[in-house]
Amino acid sequence: MQGGEGFQLIPIDLISTDPALNPRSWFDQTSLEELAASIKEQGIIEPLIVRPALEGEGFRLVAGERRYRAAKLAELAELPCVVRHLDDAEALETATHENVHREDMSAPDEALAARKILSRCDGDHAEACRALAWPPQKLKARLLLLHAHKDVLTALTERRIKLGHAELLCTLAEDMQPGTLGSVIEQKINVSDLKAKISQFAMDLDKAIFDKTQCATCPSNSDIQCSLFEETISAGKCQNRACYQEKSEAALSEKRSEYATEYSVVFLDTEKAPEDYKQLESSVVGKSQARACRGCANFGAMLSTRPGSFGLATGEQCFDLACMNEKAEAYQRALEASGDAPQTATVNAEDATDAGAKGEASASSAKTKTAAKKPDTKAASPGVAKLPSAVLKVNYQQARDWARDTVQTDPHLQMALALDALIGHRGCKLPENASGAVAGICASTSGRLERLFAADDALLEEILRLITGEQAANNGENSNILDQKPCYTASVLKLHEVNFKGRVQLTRDYLDAHTKNGLEDVLRGAGFADWYNAEQGEGAFAKLIKGKKPEILDAVEAATKAGFSVDAQYVPSVLHKLS
Repeated sequence: MQGGEGFQLIPIDLISTDPALNPRSWFDQTSLEELAASIKEQGIIEPLIVRPALEGEGFRLVAGERRYRAAKLAELAELPCVVRHLDDAEALETATHENVHREDMSAPDEALAARKILSRCDGDHAEACRALAWPPQKLKARLLLLHAHKDVLTALTERRIKLGHAELLCTLAEDMQPGTLGSVIEQKINVSDLKAKISQFAMDLDKAIFDKTQCATCPSNSDIQCSLFEETISAGKCQNRACYQEKSEAALSEKRSEYATEYSVVFLDTEKAPEDYKQLESSVVGKSQARACRGCANFGAMLSTRPGSFGLATGEQCFDLACMNEKAEAYQRALEASGDAPQTATVNAEDATDAGAKGEASASSAKTKTAAKKPDTKAASPGVAKLPSAVLKVNYQQARDWARDTVQTDPHLQMALALDALIGHRGCKLPENASGAVAGICASTSGRLERLFAADDALLEEILRLITGEQAANNGENSNILDQKPCYTASVLKLHEVNFKGRVQLTRDYLDAHTKNGLEDVLRGAGFADWYNAEQGEGAFAKLIKGKKPEILDAVEAATKAGFSVDAQYVPSVLHKLS
């Protein structure tokens, strides 16, 4: 094995396992001992996959822990390994792919592995299926196992029940599962009989998340039965389990769509592990930062698919905990930099109130605030890890319009853009007699547009003749090049040092690209909140922002007609890097 291409023998003491990667949580001891005996006789036929340890010497195991454990039992000193340089995401995908296609991997382990992959795919089930090489039905079935009680999962892993048992038990409320499991094992109930018994379980209509108008006259409604028969189940129950589940799934999909207008992302609890998200709290990151976070692409809601809490939504969730920790640390640095009084520790008055003691801010505390050491405003400045793609798009559309206006009024810039695009398309093959100035401008791609813009018209004409043999004809059409090559937008804005202030327009389409939660930070920054409170009375904006998104957009549209204009100093943070 040592001589095989791509393999190398590595001392077993230099290899360590990585619990975060291995999707297996249970190893059958008898099976391990059998494998160890085989390894003693034949050696390891298939090499393990490892990657170099990030810190110190040695290697971290990516795939092959069962062989690794058996090799230890067999007292092998070295193991045949394939060394791959993988980042965490690549290692996770490799480990999952290597394990889920082995017959001895348990279904509960497959379920946890599937959720990890689905989380990395941001809830995209089709992409997760491709990564796992699974059909959609298998992915759905494994994710539903995440609702199984731990006793059910343990029994399945230890082969005391079949997969079909577990799939049926996980459709029950969690507190009902252990008792039913005990009956299944004790009475040796087969899958078919269990299915028949569970299909008779009535569903509680009070907990239904769908419109129950049609249920009022449905013969499966126990309310109807109570009025007709003496012996019936209790009132308010649905005995048509299939219909109940179908309506519930449709209502959940609709609810997810509704929440998508408020939040950038909406996940089901089967798509993210509990340790991958956390409630966003202003006391942790500061009030102004928390408000900015509400417009982040990683700020969202979680919908439960668990029996007993099906359809329950939990909002205000952050799905980028690394970023949240950074913001929390920055906020703490600002607190520490401003002295002992908590209410003096923040960048602005809002954060001072939010982070301060629970008591009221007095005049003396205000004086302390003024005299306190200035906090690290750079570290504490509000920002987000990632903006939603729709928000990026509308901001870049505005920037492109500003760049187009600039190009249309500057023939020299039009020529520079056209030449840069032409050189990039044809390649710059200059004749040997080209002047040094021309060669210097066209020498490399990096900074070429800037060099062309800095050159005079005569030099640009010379370059054009040398490349094409044609004369320049500037007619303003080169402004369309911004649509063909979006990268030119930022270049034009920077070359002309275009001032963005006073240019931002809060059109309905622009605002509609933001989620309802993301609108508040935009409207406050643009000055609308102050204007609206002045017109409608103190607290009017706070009341408005709690309403529905169309009502907020209507109010801004009406305000614009009534004289509101965006604060001349306002520039969305995403556009700062273009200036």
